[in-house]
Amino acid sequence: MGVCFIRSLSHSLTRGLIGLSYAASKTIPKGMILHNVTGWFLLPGKADERFIYNVRIIRDGGYSTRGVNVVQESDPGVCFTCICSFKKPEKESTPSIDIRQRLDLRKEFSAVLMNKQPHEHEEMPGVDAPWYWEFSKRNGGYTDPFPGLHLHKVDMDLYNNPKASDGLDHRNLKYYSVRGDMPAMGSLSHTVIFHGTAEEFDMIDRKTGGARWFCQEAWTGGARQGRGTHQSRMWADDGLHIATSLQDGMVRLRTEGQEGKPGFSPEAMIRQLESRTRVKEKL
Repeated sequence: MGVCFIRSLSHSLTRGLIGLSYAASKTIPKGMILHNVTGWFLLPGKADERFIYNVRIIRDGGYSTRGVNVVQESDPGVCFTCICSFKKPEKESTPSIDIRQRLDLRKEFSAVLMNKQPHEHEEMPGVDAPWYWEFSKRNGGYTDPFPGLHLHKVDMDLYNNPKASDGLDHRNLKYYSVRGDMPAMGSLSHTVIFHGTAEEFDMIDRKTGGARWFCQEAWTGGARQGRGTHQSRMWADDGLHIATSLQDGMVRLRTEGQEGKPGFSPEAMIRQLESRTRVKEKL
C-alpha cells in the first residue's frame, strides 16, 4: 500500500475537488477512467491557504480504488476525505446496455436560455454563495475566477418564479468550459457517478481543438433535521446525460446578532475576503 503526496495550488477546497480526482488519477495506470467519487467534508477549510492531497492506494485491478485525504499546511487534521474508483473502459465486443437520458436544454429552459450562447450569461465567481455576491457588490464587482474553468450562471427567475415557493421544483443552470487545454479527463465535485466514456468527458473537441461547453442542472430534494440535499445532472453540449451528483449538506440558519466563524458566517467571510483584497492591493 503506497501513499502519494501531491500539493494543490488551489486556494479553495470547493475548487480543489477537481484537482482531488486529478491527483488520484496520477497513481492510476493509463487507460483507466474515473467512474465514481464519494467524499465527506469533515472540517471547514481556510480559503486563503493551500490544500494538500494525500493519495492512498487501496486496490489495483480492473477496478482500481484510491483513498484521498485532504489537509492544510497549518493544520494536520483531515478536512475532506473521499474514495475514487477507476475502471477499465468496456470492450466494444462485450455485450452491454446503453440507455441514457438526452435533454434539449434550449427547449426545456427556453424561458431563460433564449438565444444566448453559454458565455453570454453572467460570469460566476469561484464561490457561488449570497455572501460572496454581496462582497463582490461592495468591492466594485471584484470576483475570484474558478481556476481552470470558465463558469457562467443562468438567471433562472423566469423559470423558477411561477413554481411553488418551497423550491423543490426550482432549477439552477451553470455552464462551464475549460480555460486553455487540459488532459483528456474530467471530474466535478462531491459524490459523482460518471455514465460515459473518457471521450464524452473530454473538455476539448479533439477535431477542432476548441473548448466544449457542459451544463449542470441542479436542484434540492429538501431539507430537514439540519441537513439538505443538493442533486444535479451534467449534460454534454449535445444534450447527453453524462454524470449524476448527490450532496448531503449541513444546513445552519443565520442567528441575528451573532457573527459566527468564517466558513459559516456571511459577514465574517466578507471581512476576511476584503482583508485579503487590501493585502493584494498593497503588494
